[in-house]
Amino acid sequence: MLLFFPTDITFSGNNPIDSGRYSFNNARISYNSSSFKIFNYRASIDYGDYYVGQKLTTSANINYRIQPWGIFGLSVNQNKIFMPTDFDDVSLWLVGPKLEFSFTKKVFFTTFIQYNTQIENVNINARFQYRFKPMSDLFIVYTDNYNSPNLAIKNRALVIKLVYWINA
Repeated sequence: MLLFFPTDITFSGNNPIDSGRYSFNNARISYNSSSFKIFNYRASIDYGDYYVGQKLTTSANINYRIQPWGIFGLSVNQNKIFMPTDFDDVSLWLVGPKLEFSFTKKVFFTTFIQYNTQIENVNINARFQYRFKPMSDLFIVYTDNYNSPNLAIKNRALVIKLVYWINA
């Protein structure tokens, strides 16, 4: 990894580290249950280098599927960044539930909420998908971002995307 200029790599008000080339080594232990079961889960632990420090990442994801129309899930991710004595250690969290609904074989709705401690943000994202032909979809996505301490609105967006597969 090449940093072109001094950067606060934790994005949390720490002093910037020097620009230069950095390499990373990492080890991971993970377990995935069968995704074919009604209740399934994933868990992992990563530990390794992070620029001038070390990083420990723990994550877990659980899903409950109700055939044939929905999946309910929850994911949790924590990054602990251990820095040298001149810097502060940082603990960052991402937490979010997710809902997926299949109304028909062509109409889907997915929504998730995510809380991010790094930028003190709560995000709500809702996506409607209509598959009118194979590999051809209409997506309507609404996203909403809030400051987490007081839930003041940061920004909102409504995006429409059309994907059409041309088979020559």
